[in-house]
Amino acid sequence: MNFILVDNRTKEGIHYNSDEFPIGLRNQWYLSIYIYRRMTSALKLGAGLLRELRIHLCQKSTGSLGVRQFIENDYVPLKKANRDFPILIRECSGITPRIFARYAKGVEKSVSLEGASREKVLSVVKDLARNGTV
Repeated sequence: MNFILVDNRTKEGIHYNSDEFPIGLRNQWYLSIYIYRRMTSALKLGAGLLRELRIHLCQKSTGSLGVRQFIENDYVPLKKANRDFPILIRECSGITPRIFARYAKGVEKSVSLEGASREKVLSVVKDLARNGTV
């Protein structure tokens, strides 16, 4: 049996086969975390014009908290799914967190991540990878 679970935060659906869904996940909180992690690892970078991502953040500021949480929780699955794609992390004291996307022909775009949540950072990465807009 196939079915789709929808993450209420992002409104994205994931297709499941009944034998791949973990039976122990009954609680909605765990369910949303499982879906979120699955979406992170499924994100493929570099298929289009995107050539590189650079993330600048402060190690201590509250404005960079969501970016730090994104790196702690989502960087490894994202990098495992995109082993050959350059994702650069730059820490510098006191800077405003930003993400820079470099595309083909040297075109660059940057987006401020000041005060962004972990989920918002992932959303920005997806948007930059998909079509270069946020």
